[in-house]
Amino acid sequence: MSPSHSTIESLESAWAALVALCLLLAVGALSLRTRLAPKDSETIHQLGGLPLLSAWLFFTQRYDFLIDTFKKTGQKMFRFRVLQYQVVALSGEDGRRFFFGERNLSMEEGFRILGGPTPNPRDINIDTMTDASVPFIKHVHTLLRKDRLENMLPELLKDTHQSMLRLGSRGRLNPFEDMYNLVFQMTVRMATCRELAEERSTVSRLLELFALHEKTSSPISLLFPWLPGRSKRTKEAATRELFDILARYVSLRRNAVEPSSDGIDLLMQAGYDDTTNISYTLGVIFAGVTNTGINVCWCLIYLGARPDWKDRITAEVQRLLSRYGNPLDPTHIQFAAVPLHAWEDEMPMLETFLKETMRFTMAGTALRRNVGTNIVIANSGKQIRPKDFIAYSLGDAHFDAEIYEDPFAFDPSRFEEQIRSPKAVYPFLGWGAGVLAFQPNNVALPCDLSAEQSHSYESCRALGATFETRAQRETSASAAREPSRLTNAERLARRLPLKPPTRRSSARRAAASAQAAARGYIQVFAVDNAGSLGTPLGFVSSGTLRGAQYTVVPGRDAALVVAQNGGGPGRAGELVTLNSDSPTPAYLGLVQGRDDTSSTLSAGRNVNYLYLASTEHTSPNGGPQNVRNSVNNAFGGRGLTSESVVWTTDSSTNVLSAQWTNPDGSRAPTVPFVQGAAIYFSGNPQAFQQAYPAPIRRIVLVFVPA
Repeated sequence: MSPSHSTIESLESAWAALVALCLLLAVGALSLRTRLAPKDSETIHQLGGLPLLSAWLFFTQRYDFLIDTFKKTGQKMFRFRVLQYQVVALSGEDGRRFFFGERNLSMEEGFRILGGPTPNPRDINIDTMTDASVPFIKHVHTLLRKDRLENMLPELLKDTHQSMLRLGSRGRLNPFEDMYNLVFQMTVRMATCRELAEERSTVSRLLELFALHEKTSSPISLLFPWLPGRSKRTKEAATRELFDILARYVSLRRNAVEPSSDGIDLLMQAGYDDTTNISYTLGVIFAGVTNTGINVCWCLIYLGARPDWKDRITAEVQRLLSRYGNPLDPTHIQFAAVPLHAWEDEMPMLETFLKETMRFTMAGTALRRNVGTNIVIANSGKQIRPKDFIAYSLGDAHFDAEIYEDPFAFDPSRFEEQIRSPKAVYPFLGWGAGVLAFQPNNVALPCDLSAEQSHSYESCRALGATFETRAQRETSASAAREPSRLTNAERLARRLPLKPPTRRSSARRAAASAQAAARGYIQVFAVDNAGSLGTPLGFVSSGTLRGAQYTVVPGRDAALVVAQNGGGPGRAGELVTLNSDSPTPAYLGLVQGRDDTSSTLSAGRNVNYLYLASTEHTSPNGGPQNVRNSVNNAFGGRGLTSESVVWTTDSSTNVLSAQWTNPDGSRAPTVPFVQGAAIYFSGNPQAFQQAYPAPIRRIVLVFVPA
């Protein structure tokens, strides 16, 4: 008769406990030698007692263990053992300066061995190409490069919007569940690739595996990773599945026809092999979710507890949206219109509040390892030996009464003064410091603190991901805000005159213009209840939303100028764009929606839609074609199809009509409408609204001669 599953597990547990007891006795004997070790002024204080007890406290009560030991010993640094490893704990200004200023220490080595539950490829017998921490940090900087953040911001805000729609407009949210899910989704989008980020079921499975991996990372498993048992098997299985999932998408991107700026592609372009690519990507996801998730959740809680600050931040965010956003747009679209420099420079209240939140939440222990020769700590004469681990508790600075008055009181106003006048070396460590510094970036920062009475959430209506790190700026702050460097969209937001269009293909533009029959604007009218021309809404814009699609603007000053090209009675022609901020492609046309399942429109339940956007010339009656267009340009190229020869003009009313041709050659219903200020076309606007819940208005486009 075979033993039962529970009997086997009991035997495994008993055997593991016996082995642990033997180790405890053996390590206890070693501790006697430790306590008898000679001491001198150049020797770091060695902690006595059982090393296993120190190791246990280090993994279970790390903050209390370090702070209490510093108090009991009266030392600024001490040494202790974690099994076969030597760890040096540092405190004070000299310790902080050394930890964050010394270049010959590896952050990745520190966290890989002693950091905790991060998925480790070595757990499943996989070796990575490099153990250096510098390439990993460099990759993080690359992910958060300014131009990449600008391109990713609309997608991150779209993730936020969809999450808020799923949560609904009333009720309660659990920040540590709902916000964690959102932060995880956005971190996956930043770190992996579009294909994975848009597979909700796969993203959910990744989250489950991360949670399972963390749950099985007990102090026993960290101290004795080789001990067999159910937790070890579960942890290894979770790690293996995480690697398998990422491996599929790494392979997908490696075999892609066109490269992209997705995180996985960036690692490939840097020359890393697939294993290192997967390992780095998992590291970014884990670090992003752990740090960002905690900060986001507690930021919401503190906002709920401090209505005075919530009101100030709400007003600050509303000022930002009123300056850069279109009030007709949904909130996430308004946020997407905010330029990067405004996120960085125009929300001081929010940044101050976030810093005080991070001062409390980021009190954990940072780890590095000496991967070189002996290093002397300045002002002490004490040495860090090769292969020593170095630990520094961020709470040593964040709760230091000599740096922060009344350090355990939550007071964001303290940073209004301290930002300008720091009292110590590296007083705030929320964004790193020294050689580990990441400059703060408020991109996709916290909150749409809308004051709408219909919303009953206690804290925020919408919360973007708080990426506490950013790439070092490629230009100085003054250069980034120099008017000559602004896009036309940013110039319009600042009420500056438009830059003249630049032509990458002057021959093509000249040829198109030579055929133009008339120039003018496109006025946008609402359709009234009777289906007739109603209220004028404005004009088609010369500036594009996120560089992709055209919108409605109030007056002609910011309106698009087009020239009619070809066409005639019963025959479609083209409209050439003359002052668009997307100067090439040259034609105003229709481009397939990013969420479309095909290029086919219909009046049924099909929710496919089209953008009003710029495109290259397409063949008349040729159906959807894969040519260059502004939507592909803006979002990294996904093969979205477009058509340019779609326009007919009513000779008596100047009403412009667009006609999309389906891939099978059928003429699709092509109905124009606006959602917010963005212009779309669909075969069934009502189906579109059900899929993307926000008010829409049917419109008519009218050509107005210039």
